[in-house]
Amino acid sequence: MSLKPIRTYFKTRLTETDSNFKEHKNGFSDRDDLPNSLFNKSFFISVNSVNNNEHAGNFVKDEISVRIDIFFKGYRDVQLSLENAFDLVNTFRLKSVNPKNNTDLIKFVDCSGIDVEHLPNNDNDIILTLNFSVTAIFAVA
Repeated sequence: MSLKPIRTYFKTRLTETDSNFKEHKNGFSDRDDLPNSLFNKSFFISVNSVNNNEHAGNFVKDEISVRIDIFFKGYRDVQLSLENAFDLVNTFRLKSVNPKNNTDLIKFVDCSGIDVEHLPNNDNDIILTLNFSVTAIFAVA
């Protein structure tokens, strides 16, 4: 089982939404250390858990929990920046849960919501977090 297709699925939906999104590969580091050059429209994809729902014959059906943090600069007008960021992230969410984007592996995607926070040391920097549940079917080797 490889989780790469799960990450690729979400990266594709993000770049379909806005080609300026950049992946932050060290998302478990202190958020205060995120470089300014990477902060606006950067994202980190974290696979939090994989739970087996079904095993029948030649396949395994898993429920995969995915968290995506998306970072934005608030600049001078934080409210407008937040509204723009939320609109962009909501578009990404809708693309991600659209069944037409399912693959041979990914059979269902659901999002439990969008959380908004700011960095403790800079309330102009905005982080929007989405928690997804992905139903995937893997062939048994």
